[in-house]
Amino acid sequence: MLDLEASSLDAPPFFATTAADQLAIAQKFANYIQDLFVTIDGVPVTNVTAYRITTDQFSFSAPTPWIFNKVGGNGTAVADGYFLLLKPLSAGTHTIHYGGTFRIPAGVLGHKAVTIPKDVTLLITMGS
Repeated sequence: MLDLEASSLDAPPFFATTAADQLAIAQKFANYIQDLFVTIDGVPVTNVTAYRITTDQFSFSAPTPWIFNKVGGNGTAVADGYFLLLKPLSAGTHTIHYGGTFRIPAGVLGHKAVTIPKDVTLLITMGS
């Protein structure tokens, strides 16, 4: 749904090299996630905030340039956020609608507060 990662390849303020520092950054920014929602075929998923999890440190490779920095390479990261794993859906068409908002207070990323909404609709067709 919504998540945040910190890595050894990210630009500040998301840059860190140790697992502990990456975790601290990821947790700090994941704490700014609000207004979570998920519906599957129009039915709300209840208690979506119960699906918050942090990852162990993992390795990854990024191209140069990549979405989060000008230089890629091999790096490590830790993520924190809300993840939903679904049972297989029945055959047919399904709609998954999810999102929420990052509400980052003034002083964290600059002198102004930052609001980043996310609203995604997935249309999925499952075979038999």
